[in-house]
Amino acid sequence: MKNIRVNTEPSYMVEIGAGTFDLVGEFVRTLRPDATKVAVVSDDNVAQLWAGPLEQKLREAGLEVVHFVIRSSENEKTFLNYYALIDFLAAQEMNRSDILMALGGGKVGDLVGFAAATYFRGIPLVMLPTSLLAMVDAAIGGKTGIDLPSGKGVVGTFYEPIAVFCDINTLDTLPQQCFVEGCAEVLKYGIIGDSRLFYQVVSQGCSFDRELIVAKSVSLKAKYVVQDERDYGARRVLNLGHTVGHAIERCSGYTVSHGFAVAMGLGVMARVGAAHGVCSTDCAAEIEAALAAVGLPNRSPYSLSELMPFLLRDKKRVGDNIDLIVPEKIGRCRTVTIPVENIGEYLYPGF
Repeated sequence: MKNIRVNTEPSYMVEIGAGTFDLVGEFVRTLRPDATKVAVVSDDNVAQLWAGPLEQKLREAGLEVVHFVIRSSENEKTFLNYYALIDFLAAQEMNRSDILMALGGGKVGDLVGFAAATYFRGIPLVMLPTSLLAMVDAAIGGKTGIDLPSGKGVVGTFYEPIAVFCDINTLDTLPQQCFVEGCAEVLKYGIIGDSRLFYQVVSQGCSFDRELIVAKSVSLKAKYVVQDERDYGARRVLNLGHTVGHAIERCSGYTVSHGFAVAMGLGVMARVGAAHGVCSTDCAAEIEAALAAVGLPNRSPYSLSELMPFLLRDKKRVGDNIDLIVPEKIGRCRTVTIPVENIGEYLYPGF
């Protein structure tokens, strides 16, 4: 088992290993002795697999447990689900000493985190990610929110959990495609800051040591989050592949999943980097080959002209400029600030 402290304000521990969900009840009892009730929120797929054993451990620790289930879909982060959840918390008479737990993937974590941040202006939150993508990305760093028809990330806040438990056993129950999706974020971490991580995944494919790779990815994300909790500077390097990836998601009506869209974005930015001399052609080829090696796509199914309306509305746009993260080599990236009017010309070689 591995323990990583994220030194935000407040700081919290990320526990990584097989069977960490068994520790959650005693953790709550130790850290929050005044808590009497826990609300576990999951989608219907995850609930069938993991809610029962988790809730049993919580009850053994002397906690009352209530459970809210969201129907699994691509639209879990809706205002209607948010309203239903906070209405449920109020009906259960949850108070600020009680605990809200997000059991599931990134969408559940974002929704539940936003509810925790806004219910009574903030109640304690525990993240229990069950997908690789959620473990290495969504559960770390405090970003929460719900989606609007006009886009993702428009409504949200930063709200740190009091703890994150990554139970590696949950990855055994993931569909293979969902596991592969998470590999896009792992490879991204390798490209931006850890060449050894990148080449470990390249050499081992999807059979890598899960506890080790999750821990390395969490450590790297924590490093950037601590430097820039509110995402104004250093943390933006984590957006490698995401500007194009988010545009692909929106252009597809969210039928292309986040992980696959990010992988496509990574491929685009690798080719862009080589075309503009930011990285070598060999570096770009390595990134494309790494994506293919784990079963990820590296090319956009949409043309640049189809994506342009969404690129121009990217949430990282500041005034008339937009920051693009471009690989320099495996393990290092550069921020390139482009006038919005030139973004099509700059990105064109990636397509």
